[in-house]
Amino acid sequence: MLVSDRIRWYEYAGVLLAAVVSYVTVTRTFWFHDDWYFLAHAAHLADLTKGGSRWVSYEGYWKLFFPVFGIETAPWAVTRLLLHAGSVWLVIRLARLLGLKAGFALLAGLLFAATPSTFESVFWGTGVVELLGVFFALASLDQWLRGGRTSLILSLLWGVLAVFSKETGFFLPVFYLVWARRQAEDRRPRLLVAGALLGLTVVAGILLLVNLQGEQGYDLTLWTLPHNLMLMVFWMVAPPPFQTGNEVAFAGAWILGLVLVILWLVAALWARRRGQQIAPWAGLFCLGAMLPALPLADHILPRYAYGPAAAGAISLAAILAASGWKPDRRWIMFLVLPVVAFNYWNLHHRLTAEYTNGRVIHRLVVKEEISRRMCDRIAGLELVRPDRLVFFLEPDREPLEIQYIRDSLADDLGLRLYLGADLEVVWTESISPDDVGSYVISIKGFDQKPMGRYRPRRER
Repeated sequence: MLVSDRIRWYEYAGVLLAAVVSYVTVTRTFWFHDDWYFLAHAAHLADLTKGGSRWVSYEGYWKLFFPVFGIETAPWAVTRLLLHAGSVWLVIRLARLLGLKAGFALLAGLLFAATPSTFESVFWGTGVVELLGVFFALASLDQWLRGGRTSLILSLLWGVLAVFSKETGFFLPVFYLVWARRQAEDRRPRLLVAGALLGLTVVAGILLLVNLQGEQGYDLTLWTLPHNLMLMVFWMVAPPPFQTGNEVAFAGAWILGLVLVILWLVAALWARRRGQQIAPWAGLFCLGAMLPALPLADHILPRYAYGPAAAGAISLAAILAASGWKPDRRWIMFLVLPVVAFNYWNLHHRLTAEYTNGRVIHRLVVKEEISRRMCDRIAGLELVRPDRLVFFLEPDREPLEIQYIRDSLADDLGLRLYLGADLEVVWTESISPDDVGSYVISIKGFDQKPMGRYRPRRER
């Protein structure tokens, strides 16, 4: 490697700054929905073990940090931002290891730093599932490409962590086996590592299928493969207004995705003819990262495009490199400012975009607001320890809004974590003698009315 083509520390720093600086406000994001389940499991308030197919991201991560952070949101959010920054850094390193010059490697990092799908993973505590899977998969690839016995052992370690974090890394052993068969150097140890990782991936896959049995919203079908593929490609490049998850039913989204796939195929083959082999290989990595999500019948979401976007960024940078363009690295570093501005818009739009009725569009932002408001409101009530809280569901209630509230709070887990494990929470359609002395809140939907302690009138 020429000294002049080395990536300097401040160039790394500039790209990583572009990746995270606009998302710093997520340190104030409150807990909601699945967050409460994982926190409750780590706090031993609930047993939510699901067989271990995602042990690292469902249990290990939460159990590691809960004794240190508790339910303080800021330090948890910092770990998510660090994981995202680490993945951007690894994209740059991988681009270099695959043969791209420094300027194009930095460009690949900037392209990934600007991925709109990042929002859901860094905003939502549970988004760490995506972040862990992608970070460990990239770290495994990084060590595999470096070669040597120590790097291969590390590649296996990171690969296992990736596979048991998220299915994004399921493609790794297949790639490693193909690579090992083509290698003359270190062929035997590479085959051993690839075989071991393949065996563990099969175990993780079986556990996953067992866990999905009976899971609502996770039905699998082959009919969705082409539709979901085009939709995922669309989400890799779609701007924030088209990253809500509602695009599943939008024909224009998957049609544009199909156009993008065709354009990429033409460009990758053209780059290959010009001696640039990285573009098609990176495209295959992108497809491999998508594959586990493609059979989902009705639970395809924008954040699933986060991992594929890492490989997509390298592929696009390789296509540009094949064109003969020789970018000035100072010009590439100037792109840091537009990326920061784009990421800020990405975050700001999700937090503020509303329907005509004034309700926020993004479902995660809505649930975060509900969870925060409910916890703060109930914390202001005159509760005792231990206490019993009764949510009385009015006959003319709004079922969808009630479901949103219950999902946001994870039924009773959110309030028990926030206000104390000795708080009993009941959702009921009728008040009974068992509720005497309980604090009652009348609830029709997003609007709630504290009714005070239940004291039945004495019969005359």
